[in-house]
Amino acid sequence: LGQWRKENAAEIGYRVAEPASARFRGGTRGETGGEAAQDGRSDVSEEAGVEIKEMDAFAVVQVGSHQFKVTPGDAIYVERLNFAHVNDVIHLEKVLLIGSPSSSLIGRPTLPGAFVSALVEEHALDAKVIVFKKKRRKNYRRTNGHRQELTRLRILEISGMDAAEEKALEAAAG
Repeated sequence: LGQWRKENAAEIGYRVAEPASARFRGGTRGETGGEAAQDGRSDVSEEAGVEIKEMDAFAVVQVGSHQFKVTPGDAIYVERLNFAHVNDVIHLEKVLLIGSPSSSLIGRPTLPGAFVSALVEEHALDAKVIVFKKKRRKNYRRTNGHRQELTRLRILEISGMDAAEEKALEAAAG
């Protein structure tokens, strides 16, 4: 069962790097651990014992079928990551591009050896979407509602710029 979970997570583009059970957990699974901090960032990363590394870099990562431009400290909502729990540190491994003020690296299609570390802050539901179907003059009306399951990730670090640059130079030379 564990191998199956790893394969499905890898298909989506992530792997659990450090489970929450390996560190102090600030609450039970599913709790966010408190109110949001004054600067707009959540205090979950502080409670989880991880630190956001400040750097002038950005990355474009693919999670599932969506692409996100991220920098350390950003919070993004992705479709629910079933095998990641609150306070887990995960590595997003489908990095399409890494950029900094001095250089940019573009993957073909991904950058080997590059990954983005993120903290799972919460699992939530999106706003309700109403689906209404009607066929006129046939007395046919159907109303359905849908709420998409989401996972909020806090970006901690962009890693592998040096490794990706070296592999790109090797591929160009070889």
